[in-house]
Amino acid sequence: MTMAERVNHPAHYNAGGIECIDALEAATIGLEGIEAFCTANAIKYLWRWKRKNGEEDLQKAIWYINKIIDRAGKPPEERKGLFDMTENKHGFEPKQEITIGGIAFTIIQTAESWVKCIASECVGEGAFDAQNRNDFAASDIREFLNGEFLHKLIAAGAPEAMFEYFNVDLTADDGLKDYGGDRVRVGLITCDEYRLLRGNIPELPNTWWWTATPDSPKNPYVRIVSSDGALDSLRACVGDYGVRPLCVLKSEILKSYLDGDERKRAEAVDMMKHIAAAWNIKPEEVFGEGSWRNGRKESGYQ
Repeated sequence: MTMAERVNHPAHYNAGGIECIDALEAATIGLEGIEAFCTANAIKYLWRWKRKNGEEDLQKAIWYINKIIDRAGKPPEERKGLFDMTENKHGFEPKQEITIGGIAFTIIQTAESWVKCIASECVGEGAFDAQNRNDFAASDIREFLNGEFLHKLIAAGAPEAMFEYFNVDLTADDGLKDYGGDRVRVGLITCDEYRLLRGNIPELPNTWWWTATPDSPKNPYVRIVSSDGALDSLRACVGDYGVRPLCVLKSEILKSYLDGDERKRAEAVDMMKHIAAAWNIKPEEVFGEGSWRNGRKESGYQ
């Protein structure tokens, strides 16, 4: 088989005179979004399992089928799912860094009218739960994120209406669903989200930080991201690991908020320039070394 044939017509997708891609096209007629995505992937793995990765492909197919089942019958407002990745109508993109209430966040997922973002760095350290509960819905860390932390962002000027309620899937890493899910305005990333969106998440080489995913309802461990990016597990009561908030933001309000911040910064710079001119002071004596352009300092650093 030539290179072109291996790329365009691989043997594990071309059996019985029917190509997998043709079957997928037929199977997803009338489906859209996440339903089409998960259906196609489930069929793809079932199609090739015997000729490629064996049981691993079967497990992947089961994973996608379960995602379809989990979403079946849910109202639209509860379908901000793991695989909703569409172009944002306000121009926000994955890996874009934004500042909310003085905290740097990185966008890791976009949809037409919302963005999902994670704190670019940890905002503090602490136990997941002092009583060693690994159920995020009942944890101290949830109370902190949706109480003190959210209130600080709002007090610093972030519009409260910008923060969407979203669902946190609390399926344990061993597959048990005892904890169900939770609905919050500020949460933590789950292991499934981390695996899918890892390429969009800034690495923290010297830091271990919590996810929302329990190891199992049968033990007090929580899944955690280690300093090398691998997933590990620690007891919920351990008190010196990072807290990295996750938010879903309405992009229309976010754009207005960020545009307003830019205007405020530009107005502040203009005011300082006027004051400097009135007192016959050079701009660099006010702003420091370097030239300024549109309210931003231009220097040798990026």
